[in-house]
Amino acid sequence: HYRSLPDDLGRVLEVGCGPFTQLKTILACADRDINGITLADPLLNDYLNHPHCTYKTWVVEKLAVRAEDLDPTRRFNTIVCVNVLEHVLDAPAVLTK
Repeated sequence: HYRSLPDDLGRVLEVGCGPFTQLKTILACADRDINGITLADPLLNDYLNHPHCTYKTWVVEKLAVRAEDLDPTRRFNTIVCVNVLEHVLDAPAVLTK
């Protein structure tokens, strides 16, 4: 139930959010403070058309970019990355960014 996560997640980035996002599950497990959400996935615009897309109506920053192309100058307090690294072209680059 994500008990090891802090109560205050700060600015959150979810890499490879897919159409359903892991963040929704994390937030459902406990009441946590968040200071902003950014979702990133290269197919994000396609997922927004999915009839059951979790975040279609969320007012958050949505980036249709590959994890390798994320801006390395952006800072986040919490990064959610579940079942993503096996799908990227350059996992060390993703982890470095």
